[in-house]
Amino acid sequence: MSTEFDYVNLEIDNEEIARVELDRPDHLNSLNQELRSELTEVFGLVEKKSVSVVTLWGAGKAFSAGADLGDFLKIDPDLYTQFMGDFFNLPEKCSAPTVAVIDGYALGGGLELAMACDLRVATDRSRLGQPEIGLGLIPGGGGTQRLTRLVGMGRAKELIMTGKQISAKRAGDWGLVNKVVEAQELDDALVDFIKPLLDPPQKALRVAKRVIDQGAGRDLPIGLEIEKQGFSTLLSTEEARERISAFLNKS
Repeated sequence: MSTEFDYVNLEIDNEEIARVELDRPDHLNSLNQELRSELTEVFGLVEKKSVSVVTLWGAGKAFSAGADLGDFLKIDPDLYTQFMGDFFNLPEKCSAPTVAVIDGYALGGGLELAMACDLRVATDRSRLGQPEIGLGLIPGGGGTQRLTRLVGMGRAKELIMTGKQISAKRAGDWGLVNKVVEAQELDDALVDFIKPLLDPPQKALRVAKRVIDQGAGRDLPIGLEIEKQGFSTLLSTEEARERISAFLNKS
């Protein structure tokens, strides 16, 4: 299945892997209102297909260089939350695992969108950062919160308060991306990276994602209760019981 919008491309391979591509390369895939609307629609389509993995790409030289700044001058600041809606939560709310594939710039809102994915793969030529401070702003799509959770408060403050960009290697060292690969090897490396996500029982994979996300930032007792509920849900499934029995029979 292949679907094209004006600013987003969608390909689904054998109902298993969805490739979602931001396609506004002349503007470094900046997130204008039309692209945001189309990406929201695309994630809705992907959810209906029940794919195993969603990969999120950017066409051209960037994953995304961030928000289309012209949009900010058109809105009432008091209506920013309403204007952006739930856009930056789309990859996190997707029930399937989501992987941001960063080849080039991931800045501002582009990095925030990548951080909303479950996993991130970046090429060695990529640059990442939150440059909003230079405009007299702060990240407004989850950057102050997700970045802190991924790299810790000190490093998050360094990126946000200085506005500097870092290399993919440093992002990997900091835990901001899960894997860094050479640009010319990206396709093959990505296949290897996502292959383990196709093997486990998909229900268990989705429950794992939900439990981790819901427990993040909560008090430990609450997180442990969420985990217990997820475990008991899976323990009642026929698939889990069959796999446990098969494992025991091998022993």
